[in-house]
This record gives sequence, structure tokens and C-alpha cells, in this order.
Amino acid sequence: MRSIFLSISSAIILASALFFGTPLLADPAPADPHPNALEEQIKVQNQQINEIQKKLESYDSNSRGLTHILETVKLLQESAKEAKGDTHQLLSHFITLLSISVVIFGALIGYGTFSQYRMKNEIKEARADVEEIRKLRKVAEREINEYRSERKIDKEEYRITRFETFAATALSLSLTWEKSTGEEREKLWIQANEYYKQATELQSEPIIDHHEEYAGVWNNWGNLLSAQEKLIDDLTSDLWQKADECYQKAITIKPDYAEAWYNWGNLLLEQARLTKDPVSDLWRRADACYQKAITIKPDNAAVWNNRGGLLLEQARLTKDPASDLWQKADECYQKAITIKPDHASAWNNWGSLL
Repeated sequence: MRSIFLSISSAIILASALFFGTPLLADPAPADPHPNALEEQIKVQNQQINEIQKKLESYDSNSRGLTHILETVKLLQESAKEAKGDTHQLLSHFITLLSISVVIFGALIGYGTFSQYRMKNEIKEARADVEEIRKLRKVAEREINEYRSERKIDKEEYRITRFETFAATALSLSLTWEKSTGEEREKLWIQANEYYKQATELQSEPIIDHHEEYAGVWNNWGNLLSAQEKLIDDLTSDLWQKADECYQKAITIKPDYAEAWYNWGNLLLEQARLTKDPVSDLWRRADACYQKAITIKPDNAAVWNNRGGLLLEQARLTKDPASDLWQKADECYQKAITIKPDHASAWNNWGSLL
């Protein structure tokens, strides 16, 4: 906008110069000596003077206009200079601002790059720390598991040691009890039962490698209770039930425990004898236990002999000479003697049958 204004002003100045560049006075006419001619010349001169005055007035007016124009031009020049200065100043400010922006932008980029670099390093270090922590955690978990395993093994070994100690002590007390009498027998009875109880309480989580020992404890405890019951000879005693439970426990732990099946059969046979009832279910149950023991261990002469005794007693109670019980008892005694020819009890029982 300022450039357009300057162009217009320059055009005005050029036009004024062309206008004021024309001659102010015309050339005078040649002198005429005649008065009339002189008067005419004076008149003409007066007219020219008037015209000059008018022109002067016009010049004065134009001069004032020119002066005004020149002043306007000066103002425009000054404005142009100021504008130019302002432009330079603005340009300088702009360049300065641009430089500062570039510096700031560069600094930001540099800082951002440095920050990214530092962040990448920190992330890398953090990942390395995490990986190290994971490794340490795995090592710690492994050590903890090993420690727990060792503690578990130590605890289990301690439990097994205690169990074996209680079991051995209980069995020793039971054997001593069988040979003792009086008050000493009663004390041994109580102590043996207490040790069997403590031994069985340590069987909450049986180990496969020791299941025979656990089953043996239940079998031996059943034998102690059964032996005591035989001395009492009372069918209503709760010792029968306790002994029965012990044998069942032993067989549950070790189903192929032939000795436990045999001892359980002996317990049921003693109960059947006390009933003196040939049709009691105790005879059948006792015979089933003997047959199970024979199935597991067919070369046990004692089982064959005891089964023969069961069948013989049951046949005598029935008083039926045509019963097959006699024949079955005879076969059992023969089997026992075949397995163990020197089995005196089997020979004696077979003789009583014949």
C-alpha cells in the first residue's frame, strides 16, 4: 500500500515540474517611436504586467501547493524511511525470532533426541534389571523349593523314625505282655496299646515304601486286642470290634496282606465258637477270610489247618453226617500236611476228624 502511495506522489511531482518549467515572460515587441504606438506598447506592457501579476499570484498559489506537495513528499519519504526502518526492524525482529525459534527448536530436538536416547538407555537398563530380578527370583524359588523339599524329607524321615520306634516298642511290649502276669501284665497292656495308638496316628499320609510297616502295626494291634479278648472270653466286649477294625485297616492299606486275612479269620472263628450257632454268619465270614489268605498265599499250612478246624467245628455243631463240611475239613488237613509234613497240630486235628 505504501509503494502505491509513493508512486502516485512521484507522478504528481513530475507533472508539477513539467508545468512550472514553461517561460514566465514573453519576448518584448520591437520599440515603436510613435506615441500612439508607445501608448499601445504601454498598454500592452500593462496588460503583460497584469498577466504577470496574475501568473505571480498563480505562481504563489502554485508555490504554496508545491510547498505543500514537497512537504507531503518529505512526509512520505520520512514515512517510507520509517516504513523501511520498520520493515528492517520487523525483518530484524523476525530474523531474530526465527533464529531464536530455530535455536529453541534445535534445542528441543536435541533435548528430545537426548531424552529419547536417555530414555532408551533407561528402558534398556530397566529391562536388564527386570531380567536379573527374574533370574534371581527363579534362583530363590528353586532354593526355596529345595529347602522345602529338604524340610519335608527331614520331617518325613523324622515321622518315619518315630513311627518305627513306636511300632517296635509296641510289638515288644505285646510280646512281653503275653508272658507276664498280675499287675505287670496290666501295665504292659496299657503301655502297648498307647504305643500302637501313637504309631497309627503318624500314618495320616502313608508313604508307599512303608505301607507294609503301617499295615503291620494295625495287624499287630489287632492281634493284641484279640489275645486279650480270648482271655476275657466275653462276646459282648468292645475289644472284638476294635480288633476287627484293626484288621480291616491293615487290609485297606495292603489288600494282599495274607497274614492279616488269616488273623482276621481267627478273630471271627473265636467269636463264632462263642455263639455256638452253626448258622451264624461269623462262620461264613471267617471261612471267607481263610480262603482269601489261601488265595494270596496257598502254601501256608497254618491257614489250611485253621480252616479245617473251622469246618470241623461247624460240622459237629450241625450234627449232620451227610454234610459236605466233613469232606472239606478232611481236604484242608491233608493240604496242610502236604505243605508241612511235620505239622503236628494238623495231624492231630485230622486224626480227630477220622
